[in-house]
Amino acid sequence: MWQYIARRIIQAFITLLVLSVLTFAISKLTPGNPLGLDDPENAAKITPEMRKQLLEHYNLDKPIPVQYVLWFTHFIRGDFGLSLVYRNEHVQNILARAWPISAELGLTAATLAITLGTILGVIAAVYRNTIVDYLSMLIAVAGVAIPSFVLAIGLILLFSLTLHWLPVTGWGTPDRAIMPIFVLMLGPLATTARFTRASMLEVIKQDYVRTARAKGLPERMVITRHVLRNALIPVITVAGPTIASMVTGSVFVEGIFTIPGVANAFVNAIGGRDYPMIMAQTIIFGGLVILANLAVDVLYGVIDPRIRYS
Repeated sequence: MWQYIARRIIQAFITLLVLSVLTFAISKLTPGNPLGLDDPENAAKITPEMRKQLLEHYNLDKPIPVQYVLWFTHFIRGDFGLSLVYRNEHVQNILARAWPISAELGLTAATLAITLGTILGVIAAVYRNTIVDYLSMLIAVAGVAIPSFVLAIGLILLFSLTLHWLPVTGWGTPDRAIMPIFVLMLGPLATTARFTRASMLEVIKQDYVRTARAKGLPERMVITRHVLRNALIPVITVAGPTIASMVTGSVFVEGIFTIPGVANAFVNAIGGRDYPMIMAQTIIFGGLVILANLAVDVLYGVIDPRIRYS
């Protein structure tokens, strides 16, 4: 097991290195200048001396390979560089403010989505082809079909502008978190419910489940101990990347509800050609996805003892 984890960690470092090179190259090849020097109107306001000074300050006067080496050497020491949008402020300071907000929003929504989605899928499978099953799958289909921005606008119109129950924007109080969390969790909840139901129905047909019932075991024990545990592997496969993506923030949700998380910072970075911010967020997101997939693979062996890593 530990050898397997060590190999995966080495593969993760290689993957992140390739990701950083590709992201840096694409960012540099994208048209536009982060300092607005490609705009004739802005460029006319900047003297040649100021232009030279700005380029030197942000290392933009050096060849692209040299810029990447400088960024990489600083990054591995924990220095993500100076932001080009938030002038003279370090990227790590900006992320230190934004990441806890997105992590709180994402982890809460992911926990609710996976827990409630699993319960909904189990209920739908146990009571398959009944009104309970149909209602559960109706919720699941609606969660997949309704775009997050449409759902967000609908909730704002109903609970904020019509009923005046909840505030529209901001973060930091429970009433401000209800709508963003619901919007963010509904899609993953629906996906988890559908995967759980399909996996449960597949496992219920197995011979060992019929044997357990023939032995006279209570139906609750059959479902929880024999069916659900073996049906969780597809659900865990989906849950890993889902948690990673939700923790990194949602552009639509954070934008509509004006939540000062990392998604808004990332959008501003792309629009402003903020290379250090783009690089930092891309590497962090890639690292989270890799860690989530590693955790999922390790959980396979915990849930199913037949799985062994050599």
